[in-house]
Amino acid sequence: MKVKYLFFLPVIYFIGGCNVVDTKNKTNTEVVPIAEYNESISKTAKSELILETENKIEKILASYLSIKDALVFQDPKKVRLEAETIAALIKTVETKWLDEKKAAVFSTYGNTISHYAMLMTNAKSEIKIQRQYFEQMSISIVNLVKTFGYNRELYKKVCSTFNDGEGGYWVSEFSGTENPLHDSNKHACVKTIEIIK
Repeated sequence: MKVKYLFFLPVIYFIGGCNVVDTKNKTNTEVVPIAEYNESISKTAKSELILETENKIEKILASYLSIKDALVFQDPKKVRLEAETIAALIKTVETKWLDEKKAAVFSTYGNTISHYAMLMTNAKSEIKIQRQYFEQMSISIVNLVKTFGYNRELYKKVCSTFNDGEGGYWVSEFSGTENPLHDSNKHACVKTIEIIK
């Protein structure tokens, strides 16, 4: 009889050994739900992501100002390159790191800016058409600047003779009379109508 029970001892030992926990090498493998993980991102990391997002928006505004300068100097190739930059940057902006108001503003106006940037890119060397799209883009840029600010004071300008007397707007970093909306760079029609700080 004893022989029968001795046969089962190694089997019992093996099965019992499977439940042994090695406390020396034990690691915490707790699964954390995604919602809890997102909440656990440190405030510093969130601040860095917000800053990164706002830096991209500032680069969009800088490219817009470069387009304005390229139109003043009648350089359609430069307009196209900066418009491509704007369209690419807009695709990379993650609004989830912004507060609700800023996210809504960017979602609304960012899409419009991207649309006109792509139209400027497709216009190639047609500077007159690029000017039309630039003026349309400017309406959204004004709202972006007012929401996000810029690293310096900007001026909202108007040229009353643009578009057969309907007028046209743009934003400039200069208080002077440069005019991106006319071939002849008409200065007489240019007025600053708002200073955006």
